[in-house]
Amino acid sequence: MTIEAVNLEFGYKEENIISKCSFTIDKGRICCILGPNGSGKTTILKLL
Repeated sequence: MTIEAVNLEFGYKEENIISKCSFTIDKGRICCILGPNGSGKTTILKLL
């Protein structure tokens, strides 16, 4: 199975939090999302 996200966007009211986030994870690959607290890692996973 391949996971693909194209131009993910998310925001609260008028404030854009995530804009134009795109990626592909191919079958058999291990992927991690790195970043400081509050950078949107959990939000990206919830959007999937």
